[in-house]
Formats: sequence, C-alpha cells, structure tokens
Amino acid sequence: SVIAAVGGSHVDVHEVITSSAQDPHDYEATATDKLAASKAQLAIVNGGGYDDWASTLLKSSTSSPVVIDAVDVSGLKSGSGDFNEHVFFSLATAKKVADTAAAELGRIDAASAAEFTANAQKFNASIDEELTKAKAVGAGKNLTAVATEPVVGYLLADMGIKDITPSAFVEQAETEAGPSAAVLKTTTDLLTNKKASVLVLNGQTEDPVSDKLNKAAAAANIPVVQVSETFPDGVTDYIGFVSGT
Repeated sequence: SVIAAVGGSHVDVHEVITSSAQDPHDYEATATDKLAASKAQLAIVNGGGYDDWASTLLKSSTSSPVVIDAVDVSGLKSGSGDFNEHVFFSLATAKKVADTAAAELGRIDAASAAEFTANAQKFNASIDEELTKAKAVGAGKNLTAVATEPVVGYLLADMGIKDITPSAFVEQAETEAGPSAAVLKTTTDLLTNKKASVLVLNGQTEDPVSDKLNKAAAAANIPVVQVSETFPDGVTDYIGFVSGT
C-alpha cells in the first residue's frame, strides 16, 4: 500500500499477503511470489523477525532487489527482548518508509524522482492528519487499555492510551501453553474492576483466553475493539487501515 502510494503508476506491486486469513508470521512463499521476487527491483519487508520468510525469499532472488526493512528504517530500538515488531502501526515509521521508498525509486527511475518525492509528501501529509486525530483521542484523559496482543501498541501510544496489560500476560500469551490461571485472573480483574478503558482484541485470532476477556469486558460495559494485523476485507490502502475506515 505504501509503495503503491509513493510509486503511483510507475510501479507494479506484487502483494504477498492478500487475505486476512493468511498469517504473516509463518506464511510460506508460493511459486508466484518466487517469480515476482525474481523480477523485483525493490521490496519492502517488515523485519524484526516478523516475516523472516520474506527476507529469505529475497536473498535467494536472482534480481537482487533493493530491500527496505521497516524495522531498520523505523529507528526504534529493536534489540530488546520485548520489542514490538508491528511497526506499521507506528505512524512515524510509515512516513519513514514512504520517504525511503521515494529515494530508492528515484535511484531506479531518476526521471520520475520528483514525482516520487511529491507522492511521499502527499502520503505523509495524510499520515500527519491521522496523527492529529490520534492525539486528540486521549488528550486530557486518563485512558487505559488491556490488549491480548501488542499489535497496535504504537498506535495506542500515539493516541495517548496507556497499555496496562500485565507483562506476564504478554510474555505467556506468546507461549503454546498460554497465560497461567493466576495471570489470566489478574488481567481479567483489570476489566471487571474497570481499571481499563478499552479491551483490544486481535480479530484474526480467537481462543478461550480472548473469549474470557471479551465476556469480562462486556459484563463490565467496557468497549471492545477488534484490530487486524493485515488489511481486513474491503480495505485497500494504509490510511483507511489505520483510521479504521
């Protein structure tokens, strides 16, 4: 979406993840993906361990495309063990990726460099508008959130919403066993006792833990917001994705 906004009619974009049913963490590249990679001049990956399969695919590509790694471009501290790799929910990162894409496309197609720069500036202006809206959400308020996964952590921060999800829940939720009964109770109590202003669920994953938290939030009349790691059906552009329209 970002590269399409910057490149416009000058780029032919091959989208790898095209369905909300596909898990970007453990996706397996198809023959079509491999063919596209073999012809690519530029590629964008998330990085940070999120889509290692993509980096592996591109390293084996005969075209040796320029690779933009969003985590590297972001400037966020990715070395820590609790790093949130979902960097495309960072509005600042999306702007940096757009600027980097404009620069790289300008090197590939110098005659269109000015157009790429203008497109990136237009895209980034739209991001700034979204950032203004985001900051207005929590301005002057004491908003808090419990999130089953740290998917939209950067966006919550932009909105001034404090993530109060217990660190033990975050850590254990990533394991096969899931959160312990004690940790789940501590997390559920934040909803039952109305310590959280909102519950954020990953709409692409449903399990007994998320079901229990969902029911606790409903019983306490706490709003529940479902988010997605990839574009929901019907959404085709980044601005619409992060704005929820």
